[in-house]
Amino acid sequence: MSISQPAIGEAEIVTLSAEETFNEGKNFASRLNGGEVIALVGELGAGKTVFTKGLCKGLDVKNPVISPTFTIANEYDADFKIYHFDAYRLSGSEDAAAIGIEDYMMGDGVCIIEWADKVKEIIPEDAMWIYFRHDEDRETGRILRIVSAGDS
Repeated sequence: MSISQPAIGEAEIVTLSAEETFNEGKNFASRLNGGEVIALVGELGAGKTVFTKGLCKGLDVKNPVISPTFTIANEYDADFKIYHFDAYRLSGSEDAAAIGIEDYMMGDGVCIIEWADKVKEIIPEDAMWIYFRHDEDRETGRILRIVSAGDS
């Protein structure tokens, strides 16, 4: 997995359970001020939605957070808007642009895009990319690689 722009900052986190992945998302939320785009990449079951649920909990979202696989987008209220997209069912960046994802990425809210690699052409250069993969050495483990190409 790679992104087209060079990384300015990179970190790797290993979690041993879904609960730890959730808590990493919750901790990650403390770094957000609004206006960020968070691009999530990883195979099915790698922890993207669990991380997003933790992130939303950390931002004090009161509503249940669910994967927008069939609706494409969910919106949550916190100190700022959170826009949660799932690009899994989109055929590419043109589909994403047609439904207006780019407008959300330019706002003051936090835009979280699961399966962002499917729409990478429209992801802003300063987005934070988080790559999720199963840890081959630990059955419930996940490895998260966070890559920041901007000032994030």
